[in-house]
Amino acid sequence: MIIGNPFPFLINYVNQLSDAMENTKNGTGMTGARKKWLMFCLTAIIVLNCICWRKFSRASFGCFSEALLSWQAQSPMTWELLLLVSVNLVLKHFAITEGLLLLDYTGKKPDSNGFCG
Repeated sequence: MIIGNPFPFLINYVNQLSDAMENTKNGTGMTGARKKWLMFCLTAIIVLNCICWRKFSRASFGCFSEALLSWQAQSPMTWELLLLVSVNLVLKHFAITEGLLLLDYTGKKPDSNGFCG
């Protein structure tokens, strides 16, 4: 497998994300399978410098099928909570106490699911 174990900092980051999600009023962290999927995807993004289920699947040499990877992304998860918790962790890590966060979708049309790509 081109992509074996996730980077140690990603293991720590994903575990912190799950812990922080558990500490919200929702109280639900990530399952072990979800953590493994997220660690693999983040590692693949860093190693392959792209976001492509087909390339991720090839790089795993069959450990993750393209269908499984995309299904995990579409399965129920509070993505808004994950984004909020993730941003909070990064801000805390770098001791950022003030600023402005902007998401710029200028010039990008949303697809049928409302995502800009």
